[in-house]
Amino acid sequence: MPESVHKSIAYIGHAFMLVLLFFSLYFCNERMLHTDNAFCTFLLLNTEDFVFSHNRYPLVITQLLPLLAIKLNLSVQAIVAAYSANFYVLYYACFLLCLYVFKNVRAALVIVFGLLVATKEIFFLQTEICHGLVFVCLFYAWNNYLPEQPFGTVKKGLYYLLGAVIFMVAVTFHPFAALFLIVIIGWDIIERKNYKDLFSYGVVFTVLIMSLLKAKLTPPDSYEGSFYKQTDTLFDTLLHLPASYTLRFFLARIVDVYAIPTAMLMAGLVWLVFKTKQYLLAGYITLATVGYLLLVAVVFKGDSDLMMERIFLVFGFMASLVFVHFVFKVLEQNQPTPYRLTMLLAVVGCLTGGSLFILKAATRYKTRLAIVSNQSALLQQQSGSKFYSTNDKFTYPYSFWANSCEQLLYSAIHYPSNLKT
Repeated sequence: MPESVHKSIAYIGHAFMLVLLFFSLYFCNERMLHTDNAFCTFLLLNTEDFVFSHNRYPLVITQLLPLLAIKLNLSVQAIVAAYSANFYVLYYACFLLCLYVFKNVRAALVIVFGLLVATKEIFFLQTEICHGLVFVCLFYAWNNYLPEQPFGTVKKGLYYLLGAVIFMVAVTFHPFAALFLIVIIGWDIIERKNYKDLFSYGVVFTVLIMSLLKAKLTPPDSYEGSFYKQTDTLFDTLLHLPASYTLRFFLARIVDVYAIPTAMLMAGLVWLVFKTKQYLLAGYITLATVGYLLLVAVVFKGDSDLMMERIFLVFGFMASLVFVHFVFKVLEQNQPTPYRLTMLLAVVGCLTGGSLFILKAATRYKTRLAIVSNQSALLQQQSGSKFYSTNDKFTYPYSFWANSCEQLLYSAIHYPSNLKT
């Protein structure tokens, strides 16, 4: 691949990571003043310590900036902005590590695509699945790193320690991210034809054991267990697959938010089958993608549209893996300039499309924030600091289970001398 094209790909990646970081700041209130995000922000402000909801300990790295802002006694608005930005600062850091430390432009670009092409409303809710998927890409870059100089004993030990840390973060964030790690390791083995790679097989085996233990130790009546169907219903769900809410959610949006990743996946598969004759690689990723969609259709009960989107982030990352492979293989053939420009435009077009979906979803969350604002203005007209409202007052298509936290945060930002909840 010409050096100029290589740099162009990297610049495109930087540009869209910065777009995401800008969005996280510009829409910080729309992102952080509702439901789970508002609840976690409330806990951070009141405990001034890390919040590990449901024992998700890797969340510590997503809370560094807001806690720093709290320790510096910054305003509530600054803390909210710092918390919103922390996620994309973290993702950008992983992108930079892939690009400049592990010299893996493909892994870096998969991060950018994965964050954008299957994202709409989920941009407005932090999710452990997304965190884990980004770290899976970082682990993929680490696993394929070939240093120019051989490691010394100490450096080699530190290198493997770093890999172990990245691996544990990736796997323990969420079981669905762990599944993507298995998929990407299998892809790597087939692509490199390294079928005797015992280390990679060991990684897959470790992920499987950890995932099985996680499933076994998650009580069915716990918060996480409540989202999944129990084993005695799985066979019945398979027999009635078209009735699966999860599958119907995906198919209903196949021409909307999932049109871009589906087109990317198909383009990559066509290239693998008809151009390069890599039938094994094409068959593997097809089975992995269809298998994942069937898996979540069978085991996942369903949830709100916002929460449902997080389930299909894995699909977006799988499609991104295939498409980035396709783009790089085409560009590596040193095609004429118009041909290379077409590929670069395709990259920009897909990422721009994902960005536009976020902007479209922003309208919905601006509306929601306006509702919170109106509530807060009404409360300011009342004496006292604590109020209640009956459920029939909430006729909007939004969840308000954390409304008490939302009102405290909103009034702390806009009416700091007169807090209401």
